[in-house]
Amino acid sequence: LERSENVIDQFDSITYQKGGGVLSMFESFVGEDKFRDSVRLHMDRYKDGVATADDFFQSIADGSGNPDVVAAMQSFVDQPGVPLVRGELTCTDNRAEIALTQSRYAPLGSKIKQGQSWQIPVCAKFGYGDNSEKVCTLLKDRTGSLQAQTEGCADWVTLNENGASYYRFSLDAAGWQALLNNLGALNTKEVLTVQDSLEAAFKAGEVEPSVYLKGVEIFANHPEFDVASNTGDLLGWMYEYLPKESRGDFARFVTDMYAERFAAIRGTDTVEGNLLAPQLAGRLMAYGEAPALKAEFSSKGAAYLGLDGTADKKAVAPNMLSRALRMVMMDRGDEALDPLLKMVASGTAFEKSSALSALSYTKSPEIARQLLDLTLNGTDEMTDDQATSLLYGLVSSEDHGEMSWAWLQENFDAFVAGRVADVRKPSMPYYASGCTIEARNKAEAFFTSKADLIPGYKRSLSQILESMELCAARRENLADSIAEALATR
Repeated sequence: LERSENVIDQFDSITYQKGGGVLSMFESFVGEDKFRDSVRLHMDRYKDGVATADDFFQSIADGSGNPDVVAAMQSFVDQPGVPLVRGELTCTDNRAEIALTQSRYAPLGSKIKQGQSWQIPVCAKFGYGDNSEKVCTLLKDRTGSLQAQTEGCADWVTLNENGASYYRFSLDAAGWQALLNNLGALNTKEVLTVQDSLEAAFKAGEVEPSVYLKGVEIFANHPEFDVASNTGDLLGWMYEYLPKESRGDFARFVTDMYAERFAAIRGTDTVEGNLLAPQLAGRLMAYGEAPALKAEFSSKGAAYLGLDGTADKKAVAPNMLSRALRMVMMDRGDEALDPLLKMVASGTAFEKSSALSALSYTKSPEIARQLLDLTLNGTDEMTDDQATSLLYGLVSSEDHGEMSWAWLQENFDAFVAGRVADVRKPSMPYYASGCTIEARNKAEAFFTSKADLIPGYKRSLSQILESMELCAARRENLADSIAEALATR
């Protein structure tokens, strides 16, 4: 830790997710009981003392009776990155076998250099009709294989049994098709790892667009909330990169996926009705063919704000409020602006959040400019946190992002000094906007020139620059193929 401003970097997602993921992976590999006994052995060995990471690895090896564990755990802890394990399912002499290959995961556009290797505990799950089998191996080299114990050719395989392992995987086209057709045989953790790996593999150029779209459809209709909810992340980036002439095909794709399920669950007092329905409404209105739904939500938002008479706080279900306010801001921004600003200032905590998010959905450049001025000068209208949140929404807006980013650059010094708390200043590079290498280079030059105002900014800048590079690469390499797959589905 070189600067106190960067202390938060020591507790990011890598610290916790990788740490927990690696431990979970080795617990699955050696077995829960042996792993438990190994941890107890370690605690007994070093009670009232101090131990290193290597001491812990040795305790796991000794307690499990597997000496290979030490080097394997070190290979994950002592180097950065996450492995990508590729698998191809075959059947030889009436027994299923997977040919395995490992490399470092790198999405299209990444500057990550290849050459690393890990000692990977690969635990696969083979499916045979209604039955399945877990088989593990330690992949020490760049290539290897894993053979099932059960006689017969497997119908499908997933390379992360119980979702316990810290790696991503990819399959050949036939392997993905078979796995996606049998998601019902997997538990929720396994499905979530399939979902993550499919998206990651597609972004790395490893998966055909038609296979990816089929996966998105299957995940969108999965009965588990977490799986269906996560599908929204798969949609957003596709919409951003597609040629505008393909958005009609994309709208039909989204509508086909969600319209029927949304109609069935809206208004029900269930997990889906309370949590998933608002998400599906948002996706249908943002990406789908839903003019009637947009009009309905706009009307309810207007009634809630009292644009046509007395405000009716029962016009919108609480879980749909933010969507309704967004729609009325898009349709009737001139009328909705003042009531929404009053709600931001004096509404309930829930209303403040919903109204604030709605403001950046304006379609009017004039209103957008007025809101930008308020983020800087409207200290009576909104708090500093509200101002920074609204500015981020405007910078991220498809309609006003370019204008808002230009405004921020022009007013950066005053905005940072007047509206941004010291602890948030290192994060200012996340406001950069653009999906081209040119935009990336301009963002780098701008934030570097403002280094004295945002101490501790380098990590945030590095992350946003990489994000812009990957965005540009996806647009260049994937947009046309996704558009073609949408048009022919």
